[in-house]
Amino acid sequence: MVVTMTNKPPRYLLADRILWDTHGKSLCEWVFEHRKRLQPVSWAALTERLASATDGQVSVTQLTLRAWFADEIEAEHQADEVASSESSADGRVAS
Repeated sequence: MVVTMTNKPPRYLLADRILWDTHGKSLCEWVFEHRKRLQPVSWAALTERLASATDGQVSVTQLTLRAWFADEIEAEHQADEVASSESSADGRVAS
């Protein structure tokens, strides 16, 4: 997933840089990887993990973290819905 860095707040850019340097992943990649691990998704837990992964240099609220990725989350939900409807359509055709 590619996220452009224009118009991103300083804390986002700082977290992105720290995670890239320490984990070899962008903030976006890190968040979505951790979202898949947490079921159900806990934005509060993600903020705690982000603070830990950045040695406390980046501490944000769960609302802030989620807002940074609102467009990506919406796109992910839409892709899931399309895949689900295609899967359902395939099932109807096969029967």
